[in-house]
Amino acid sequence: MEKNTPTADEDTSIIADPESDAGLDLADAVESESSIPSESKKSRKKKGKKSKNGGKDSVSAIDVYTKKATVFLSLFKKVPFVLLGDRMKAKKSKYANLQLKLKQARIPTSYEMYISNAIFYSIVSGLIGAILGLFTTYIVLLVVGLPDKITKLTFGPSTAWILDYKELIVAFFIIIVLTALLGGITYGLFMLYPGFQASERKGKIDRQLPYAVTFMYALTKGGMNIIDVFRLLARSEDTYGEVSKEVDTFVRDMDYFGHDLRTALANVSEMTPSSRFQDLMYNLLTVIDSGGDISRYFQDKADQYLQHTIIDQKGFLETLGLLAESYVTAFVAGPLFIIIMGVMMAVMGSGTSTMVYAIIYAVLPIGSVMFVVMISIITPGEMGEPALLPTKAVLDHGIPDVPGHLAPVYDVEGEVIDETEEKVRERTNFEKFIKSKKSLAFKETIKRPLRPMLNNPMISLAVTVPIALLYVIIPVAI
Repeated sequence: MEKNTPTADEDTSIIADPESDAGLDLADAVESESSIPSESKKSRKKKGKKSKNGGKDSVSAIDVYTKKATVFLSLFKKVPFVLLGDRMKAKKSKYANLQLKLKQARIPTSYEMYISNAIFYSIVSGLIGAILGLFTTYIVLLVVGLPDKITKLTFGPSTAWILDYKELIVAFFIIIVLTALLGGITYGLFMLYPGFQASERKGKIDRQLPYAVTFMYALTKGGMNIIDVFRLLARSEDTYGEVSKEVDTFVRDMDYFGHDLRTALANVSEMTPSSRFQDLMYNLLTVIDSGGDISRYFQDKADQYLQHTIIDQKGFLETLGLLAESYVTAFVAGPLFIIIMGVMMAVMGSGTSTMVYAIIYAVLPIGSVMFVVMISIITPGEMGEPALLPTKAVLDHGIPDVPGHLAPVYDVEGEVIDETEEKVRERTNFEKFIKSKKSLAFKETIKRPLRPMLNNPMISLAVTVPIALLYVIIPVAI
């Protein structure tokens, strides 16, 4: 069976034939192109030249380099998975716990990619440690020199050859230690990070769970369906934070994966890092299967979790009090006593000031920083906050200005245009109000001059900085 394939002449005739559709379209295009004024063509050419010469329409060099850097980083991130991904897939059972932690921490990365990144960046850190080891070896051997205890070591006849290679042995030891240290620390941080993030989410879920359960109890008490309750809770992430994210997983399983209510509840119970949320979902499954009262169940759970929250808060306050007492003992009373004793011994000539300087400039700052970090770790994070409704005006308790509709209007010669008596009266009253506000503010400043500094401590810099400069400059000038 022969195909009706047009020849080159036929193709040309089709294009050139004005009666055909293709010919009409091409003719219209040519006609529209020819109908463009010469000025617009010139302006288009000028724009093309500008874009080539780096004009306003051209893309800046910074944007080009930024895009190139972004593409390079995205490709570089894929290198570990390309090199090690297949090997990590074969060890799925070995990293089952890590896979669970990644899901609980909501880290959007597969376990094989995460392990590949951990190994790859550990090797990179090890290479950096080797380079640092080379620099450290150079400083130790050639700049500082080996300690006398190492250079004067003695060995038996069978091991005396070690002294001939002591510099090489020390160099290898430093390089190997730094390589293993940086590589091991990097790999350890990769392995610990998912668990740390999951623990953070667990604490946030436990703190917000009582209020979320109370919210669900109120909705079910009003007659809302349990699925609609979960949907509404999933949309309230600004208020209930991580609890809403957990419920959103449950809603997503039903909407996008076609799971029924029971399967979705079982899945979210297995993946959540919070044992309390897991208990809530498992018991809810039992209530649904047995046909129990869901509203009454949420009421009991809300009371139970509120009691847990009260107990946790009391425990936190007791721990905080214990830390405060420890800080006062270890970093206030103790160092103060040692400093006084050291100063007295230095005055009598039987002591040195080294210990005093060590306490003041090392022990106290490092200890204070350690306590700040410790308190920040055990302190609960901020709870969720509801979104603020937009308002048309913002209340300002400062001194206002005269509104624009009451301000006088001037003509070309600078004279006030005739105004109504009502407008003049309102402006006069408003000006009196402004004067009274200024008078009250001045009296308040006289009565409490330190209040502005208490409200905004940065204002104190206007006084403290000049005093500090005078304290430094005057002794030098004298």
